[in-house]
Amino acid sequence: MPPRIVGVVKAISEPNRICILHQLRKGELCACKLPDRIGLTQPAVSLHLKVLLKNGLVKVRLNGSNRMYSLTSLGRKVLSDIMRW
Repeated sequence: MPPRIVGVVKAISEPNRICILHQLRKGELCACKLPDRIGLTQPAVSLHLKVLLKNGLVKVRLNGSNRMYSLTSLGRKVLSDIMRW
């Protein structure tokens, strides 16, 4: 299997990461909103976002001091595939 596919599979093997992808399905969201929405601490959310970002499932944009996350096209495809399982 190509390394990128292995990375994506490992990234989505963690249920909290799938929850984050699901939260981002409707559009861009500030990282500061995610802990309350998925019930994790800010440091835990940051670690999960780092894995998703590294594997090309999410992208980040700075808006002042806020980090705004959204799904990439790959992230949308992966989430769509997961939701059909």
